[in-house]
Amino acid sequence: MARMIGQELKLSREVARDESGSITPLILLYFTIVMLLIFLISNVSAAYVARRDLTSRVESALAVAAQEIDEIKYYYGLPLTAFLVADAAAAKKLWVPIDCQAARATFARSLAVQIFEKSNNATMQSFDCDGKNIEVEVNERFFLPFRFPVFKIEAIDIQVRVGAGSIFR
Repeated sequence: MARMIGQELKLSREVARDESGSITPLILLYFTIVMLLIFLISNVSAAYVARRDLTSRVESALAVAAQEIDEIKYYYGLPLTAFLVADAAAAKKLWVPIDCQAARATFARSLAVQIFEKSNNATMQSFDCDGKNIEVEVNERFFLPFRFPVFKIEAIDIQVRVGAGSIFR
């Protein structure tokens, strides 16, 4: 009986030794999947945060640029008479005019200061101004925190378009 129990223990140890290696590939597979998901989620969330950061920086620079008033149009523009001003105000067609050239220079200066502070390479693609509204398109190259040189994915280009308008006076 003791001999039989000893053989059963010996068999159970052999079976345990044979099954112990079968879990290793499964653990390696799960570890690989988890690491890939962590890399993917980290890159996507970092790109999302970078896009929101760029949008915030462009909006703040554009808010400063939209305050450049065209003083000649503001003080000496039409309409000059009180009843024409009242009619334009009632129709909500009376706007504070924006000096487009000064606004472009102010926006470029504000964006350059922010780029210097963040050490990113954002470039202004377009600047549209009609005296009432300003629209700006900015492109920035963002380098991913986890790069995949095998797939040649190291950076993405983030492009935002932001607008601001003159206020009713």
